[in-house]
Amino acid sequence: MIRFPLEYKADADLVVGYANKAIVDDGRDFIPAEVWFNALRTFFREGMPIKLLHRPGLVVGETVWLKITEDGLVLASRPLFPEIRGLIEKGLLRAYSIGYVPKKVQIQPDGVRAILDLDLYEVSYVDEPMNRGCFFMGKMRMDHEVVFDAEKGTVTILGVTPEEMGDIAAAIRELLVKAGVPEGATLQASEFKAAPAPEPSKPQEPTAPSAEASATEAPSAEAPADGTEDLVDVDLESVDW
Repeated sequence: MIRFPLEYKADADLVVGYANKAIVDDGRDFIPAEVWFNALRTFFREGMPIKLLHRPGLVVGETVWLKITEDGLVLASRPLFPEIRGLIEKGLLRAYSIGYVPKKVQIQPDGVRAILDLDLYEVSYVDEPMNRGCFFMGKMRMDHEVVFDAEKGTVTILGVTPEEMGDIAAAIRELLVKAGVPEGATLQASEFKAAPAPEPSKPQEPTAPSAEASATEAPSAEAPADGTEDLVDVDLESVDW
């Protein structure tokens, strides 16, 4: 087996946003931020599920972390299915919405219903949230950024799931085998160095062509015949397999 060090950036594919922001929502409800300190027990007991459009049986995401701030409850989740990731990427699912049971309510003079105590049961991915502060803070990362650390000899790929990382590792292993890399090999380091840029040439006085010069002189070796130039020389250091 060829050991090729690949790393998975766990936070790269998280969906981050307010599960509930402390503003008056479209239904004229308001949940103060401090309410969340006593409202999460049921949510924790249920396994912190992320559901689809509040459908009870459609658990489509997992909560990775949550944070109570002065503005409300911030949550980061990871979709469990590529179809859900695709809907988020396309903007069809673009916000969080909460499912809860109010336990203490106070009607304010302006008609706003202040929820002073509640039980949170679930959070859902939705297309249109009741709370306009709950749109995702940033679209989930869907591009795959590949970073090669020559010093450590590792490849880090951002924005993929552990299952996709396994497929990528298998594909790289297959390519290395086809390239003749021996079994049991480990990539240690590979370094690319750019040659220093040539010093600019000094301008020369124009001179009349020599009688010995040929009218069909061949192109110089320093400039390829197709007009392109070698901008950088690449020196591939030895690789310790």
